[in-house]
Amino acid sequence: MTRFLRLFAAFAAPLLTVLVLGAPLSASAQSASTQSQATPAGVQDFSFTSYSADYYLGRDAAGHSTLRTVETLVAKFPNFDQNRGIIRAIPNDYDGVPLHTTVASVTDAGGAPVHFEVSDNGGFTELALGTDDYVHGKQSYVISYTQQNVVRAFADTGDDELYWDTNGTGFAQPFGNVTARVHVDPAVVEFLTGNNACYRGAQGSTDTCEISQAADDPAAPGGKLLTAQTSGIGANVNLTVAIGF
Repeated sequence: MTRFLRLFAAFAAPLLTVLVLGAPLSASAQSASTQSQATPAGVQDFSFTSYSADYYLGRDAAGHSTLRTVETLVAKFPNFDQNRGIIRAIPNDYDGVPLHTTVASVTDAGGAPVHFEVSDNGGFTELALGTDDYVHGKQSYVISYTQQNVVRAFADTGDDELYWDTNGTGFAQPFGNVTARVHVDPAVVEFLTGNNACYRGAQGSTDTCEISQAADDPAAPGGKLLTAQTSGIGANVNLTVAIGF
């Protein structure tokens, strides 16, 4: 499906003086529990109505690629006491190149803060979202974070690429819809080649999906917006976008 699409995996690019191209972001979710014993298998028995994310791609004054991500996961939990929340794992590096992951906030759909705890686990920033209280029905988690060095060069295409996993292959739950919107900063639009792709599936899949390019909204005059969307995503299935520069 992707060059590299694997559970809990991500990769970044060597630092270049121009916008360099990147790597998939893979992450996972599981139900969060404060119990000390083994987590019962039943806590995985829920689904996600949707995953949607806005990725704001640019570069800093030193020429390093930057990415600000605002992702929304809408979970549908059972209406009985089973789950307390989810855990979201965000990669911190690829092949030793740091992504400098910084979490800005976690809120619900209305903008109210959601309690979360941050821990580092094997090269990932893990966010435990929730408290000791059980959650029922539909719950939204809006996670905002920033990263650097998200772009890398690929020898097989001769291009730099943002090659990025979205929801990731680590979820044991299906998704109704997955949408990725990549906002390309006006300062780097001139480097776009038009070679863009979307992939969906489990690790190793070659299935493609549609990706479109249009002008971004008036808040970013001169910017470009690339949108990829798919539906009926099963467990351990991911949407990946590849954007050539």
